[in-house]
Amino acid sequence: MNTNTSYEEAFDDHQILQTLKTAVATSKRTLMDDGLLLICWGLVFSIGFFWKYLVSVVLISSRIRDFMSILNVAAGIAIVAFTVYFIFFRNKKVRT
Repeated sequence: MNTNTSYEEAFDDHQILQTLKTAVATSKRTLMDDGLLLICWGLVFSIGFFWKYLVSVVLISSRIRDFMSILNVAAGIAIVAFTVYFIFFRNKKVRT
């Protein structure tokens, strides 16, 4: 029973609030850092699906269709390469 009161004394309301603010700030910082990946992936998928829709609705010449298909594959490879770089090779910012 004595250990329970010492635990409550160790964390008063101010310290609990400060801990919660630190946790929220850390989560926000992580989301902001990784938000670039979410935007890039969303952009590549949106453009790819829009291109597939456009090809199915509008009559497009085969040269343009082949060129856009190559660009679609290249964008997919580029976003995967960017993701690998972003996760493994990017220098982490040290914050104190």
